[in-house]
Parts: sequence; C-alpha cells; structure tokens
Amino acid sequence: MLGTRDCVAMDYDDDHDQDNNKERQEAELDFVEAAYGSDEAWCEDSWKVFRRVNLPFGDASADIILELHMPELYPTEDCLGVLGVVERASSQLAAKAAYDALPEFLNSCRQLARALEGDEAVLSVLQFADEWVSDEWPAIVSRLNHNGQGAHGDSSSSGTATVVPSPVFGRRLIYSHHIIAKRKRAELQALVSEHKLSGFVKIGWPGIIIIEGLEEDCQAFYDEIRRWSWQHLEVRGEMQEIMSPEKTVDEYRKFNYGVREEGDMSVVATACRDAGLEDLFKTSMKIYDNTFQTSTNSSESDAAYGALIQVDHMNDGKSYRKWLRRTASEIDILLMIKQCHPNDDIRNRPAIFVGLVGGRDAVRSMLKRWRTTNVDVDSRGKPCLERMMNVLSEGYLQRSVSTKVDSESAQSEEELNQSLSALLELSNLIGCDSWSGAIRNSMRR
Repeated sequence: MLGTRDCVAMDYDDDHDQDNNKERQEAELDFVEAAYGSDEAWCEDSWKVFRRVNLPFGDASADIILELHMPELYPTEDCLGVLGVVERASSQLAAKAAYDALPEFLNSCRQLARALEGDEAVLSVLQFADEWVSDEWPAIVSRLNHNGQGAHGDSSSSGTATVVPSPVFGRRLIYSHHIIAKRKRAELQALVSEHKLSGFVKIGWPGIIIIEGLEEDCQAFYDEIRRWSWQHLEVRGEMQEIMSPEKTVDEYRKFNYGVREEGDMSVVATACRDAGLEDLFKTSMKIYDNTFQTSTNSSESDAAYGALIQVDHMNDGKSYRKWLRRTASEIDILLMIKQCHPNDDIRNRPAIFVGLVGGRDAVRSMLKRWRTTNVDVDSRGKPCLERMMNVLSEGYLQRSVSTKVDSESAQSEEELNQSLSALLELSNLIGCDSWSGAIRNSMRR
C-alpha cells in the first residue's frame, strides 16, 4: 500500500512529465512556424500541425492537407496522430488519383509516427511526406498513365505516331537565406555532379545557386534540395530553350561543367554579365523584365540576424553543448561555442560564449527553446533549465558574415577553448564590432 508521501511523489512526477511534454510540444510548434511559410504549414488549436502537400499530375494537381495532432502524453508515451484529406484538385483525374493514393500515404506516415513513439516525430513525418511525393507519387502517376487514365487524358488507339518532344535546356537562379554549412555545400556539389550541371554557388549571406543543364536535370536538382533544411529557399529566375538536334548539351552551356563556389557576389555578377545572363542574375534582387529600379539584396528580411549569449556555467558541458549543436542544426543556423579563460590562464574559471546567426525567427525560436528546455543538470544531477544566460548582443548584423568562418570549427569540441585574441578575431568575423566589443567588456569584469 502506498503511503501519503509516495502519492505526493507520484503526483509530482506526473506534473513534471506533463510540463516536459508541453515544453517539447511547444518546441516542435515553434520549429514548424520558423521552418515553413504560412501557406506551406501552420499550427492551429494549440497542438495541431497542418501541412499542404501538393501532388502534381501533368498539367493539373491536387492538394492533400496533412494533419498531425499531439495527444496530451506525446511524445513521452503517446505517438503522433496522423489524419489527412484531399482539399482540392484542378481536374477530375487529379482528384481521383489523390483520393486513391490518400490511404497509402496516410498509412505510411502513421507507420513512421508509431516507429518514433517516445520521441519527437513532427519534423520526421513532414520530411517523409515531401519524400513520398518525390519518390512514390511519380510511380502512382506512371501506373495511371500505363492504364490509360493518365495526366494527359485517356489513351488513344487511333494508331497515330507518338510525338517525341525536343529536349529543353534550362537554367535556374535559386535564392537562399544563406549557404554556409560545409556538409550542405558538399551535398550540393555531389548533386550537381549527379545531374551534370554547371554554374555557381554563392556562399554566405545571402546564398545563391545558379545552375544550367537539361531542363529535367535542373528541375530534379531543385526538387531534391528543397527537401533539405533551409531557412528560406525559392526559385527567383529561370530560362528554357528548345535544343537543336544538331547541338550537344555542352554547346548550350554558358559556364564550364561543374558548379563553382564563390564568396564574392560581385564575381558571380560579373561572370553572369560576361555570359550574357545579366537579367537572370538580377532576379536574385527581384529585378525582372529589364526594369532597372533601385533594389537591394540586403534588406532586413534577407539580412543575417545574430545573438551573442554568455552562459554562467555548464555543469554537464558535453551534453549541454551537444543539445546546442543538434538544435542549431535542426533550425539551420550558424552556431559558435567558445570558452575563454581570463588572462589565458586555464586555472581561472572560463567565460562561456555562444553565438547564433540565421534568420530572425530562427534565432528567436532557438532562444525560446533554449530557455524552456532542460539543457543542463543542477548540483544534484537533476535536469534543469538554463537560468543564468545573458544576451550580450542581439539584432541584424552590420554586414554579411565572412565566408572565412568555418562553421564546424566555430562549434567544435576540440577547439572549445580559445585565447582572448583568437576569440575576438572569430567574433568579429561573425558578429562584427558589436560581438567583439561585448566579449571584450565581459572579460574585463
């Protein structure tokens, strides 16, 4: 028989679990709002996430609204709930195909949610939905085409010859909030090689990808990268031209095969101008149809936003820093974690500095998650919130973050401890004078 004290302890544990669930649920909702546009995904009724999933069907399309709902005991005990409906379709064939595919689609999403029981599943299910459209939906459309119910109408048995369309050469200018992570840059190069594309990748803030090659390869490239984690990604300009049977793909290229990385925007602009693609480049600044109006690519909505935080201590430093790295990677922001010993004497207690750079919503989302998640342990070894973080600087950065910044080195465990001079140099490359000045003043205290 349980005594009164045991019952009180059980009530405390239940309350603690409920609070922990709510914190984890709120963090997932914050991430959805930061990662997706309002027309792509949204949150309603406190614990529901909705995602619009577009199913292309030839010249038509259909939309499925995927609904993810979080039970009270999710994620510790209950798994994520999955529902969905066909919202609209632009043709009867597209509607029929969407309705037929809906049970299979939802069943696959539910299987993944059940497999992730006990852990956060919203992001994984949303990413899976995008992958399903890319990987499974084309096969469904292909089967319908084979059965004579395809995207371009019923098959004909008139005996007329099939017209093979001429190949099309395409170009894309893809705009991103930033391109900085080494892993993402390496994956871009691998994908470029796979699709035999040429062009440029402008790294830093903002990020720009210019590709050219067969139209189908350009589209496949974009379809793949838009499934990755981005603060913002959109096609701002594109060009197509029908190829002559007498000319090869390489004869249509304006750039040498492969995609060149470049950190200087003016170099990319000059290369496009010399190649006769100045109008395509200007779409990066939302200048279209040869309208030479004043514009800028460094407005507040596109500029890098940063926050420099000083943390008093980390009792479980390894786990604490692991959480920071994982969360920054999920939200797709640049992270700096460094310790500096006063007078560069390791016998002195180190000052701990954490820097965050990305979009304003992403940085603020991480700050909120940081304040509401058990990131450290107290003196008794129990998980606890961070109560002693001091935001030294927050706001839009005065200039683009230098491409000399190595994002992996900035958060590396092996390079955690820094001399004051090295830390000031790094902070100036990332956050300009405001960061280095704040660190210098803090170290003087």
